[in-house]
Amino acid sequence: MRKILIVGGVYDKHAYRFISHLKKEDNSLNIDILSYEQKEEQPDCITYCNDAFHLQESMQKFYKIKYLGLITRAIDFKRTLENLASQHKKYDAILILWINPQNIFAINSYKKLSNNIILVPLGSDVLRISKLTRFILRPFYQKADYIALPSAGFQQTVKQLFHIKDTQIVTLDFGSDQIDTILNSKISRLEAKQELGIAEKYVITIGYNAVKAQNHLLILKQLARVREQLPENLFLILPMTYPKSPELEEYIKYVKTYLNNTGFKYRIFEDYLDEEQLILLRKCSDIFIHAQTTDANCATIFEYLLSDCTILNGGWLHYPELEKDNMPYFTFNSIKDLGSCLIEAIKNPEQHKPSLRLISDMAQKGWNYQIRLWIAFLSHFND
Repeated sequence: MRKILIVGGVYDKHAYRFISHLKKEDNSLNIDILSYEQKEEQPDCITYCNDAFHLQESMQKFYKIKYLGLITRAIDFKRTLENLASQHKKYDAILILWINPQNIFAINSYKKLSNNIILVPLGSDVLRISKLTRFILRPFYQKADYIALPSAGFQQTVKQLFHIKDTQIVTLDFGSDQIDTILNSKISRLEAKQELGIAEKYVITIGYNAVKAQNHLLILKQLARVREQLPENLFLILPMTYPKSPELEEYIKYVKTYLNNTGFKYRIFEDYLDEEQLILLRKCSDIFIHAQTTDANCATIFEYLLSDCTILNGGWLHYPELEKDNMPYFTFNSIKDLGSCLIEAIKNPEQHKPSLRLISDMAQKGWNYQIRLWIAFLSHFND
């Protein structure tokens, strides 16, 4: 039986899906989790875990002080790891999801717990952090045994930013439950629209979460600019179900106010959506606009492509593996170009579609395929 410690944002839905699929694929795995945070409630993934540990806060009064807060959190996190080591905890591998600055003093403590330290950066923890944060995390990356990265493009980015070696990199990705479901779904676009009560509408979906970096407002302003040239039955969908915070609740209110002032017909999804509802969103969309600030490897793009949706993708978001045969989506190089790009996509939706080879490749992005790659990798670390 292999013992694994999973560290990081274990309350996140990505962590839940990853851990649940690991356990379902190999029930012999003995999984413990360690959260970056101290919370009273247990994360949902505890169902699949043997034990759960949390950050032991001893200097929390300093946490909100700039720089000092970073250092004291890192010290507390190191002490938390040392406490686990003092209990004679040993693991065949440690997987660290989301690489944040709490880890800057942690590498030697991790090494006391396992000989195999695997970093799993998920995108924003690389692309949306400051130069200073990258600098202080660089030694942590360099001393890790493995770094799991999904695509060649993201691998090159991480290699350049953190000066890691090729021998540290393993190609592994998080999968998508939606891709597996879409591949088995027979529902048509019209049927999906009927289920959502928008059967007669031309549907444009904007972004896939509530983070401001999705650029909802900038997109909406460009749509308003070309409104007279858009279909009369236009209906906008904005999935804004996560993450949750008071700041983002205010942001959603602001987006609603803006939409009400424009007169666009719309629906914002704020509550949790189950798998069936997510598939309806993918399937009902005539067009999906993807213009977030940065991205590493967006499974949502794959899901919309497999749903035969026309996609408009920001030209600053590069996916070489999707573009090897042709351009499967319309591209706009700046937000200001979005309006003209949208009009062209509405007129000629078949101009950019995925090749048959790409469709076959994207089918492997589901969890059914990806989790087998993770299990094969972890099988190298024996008791």
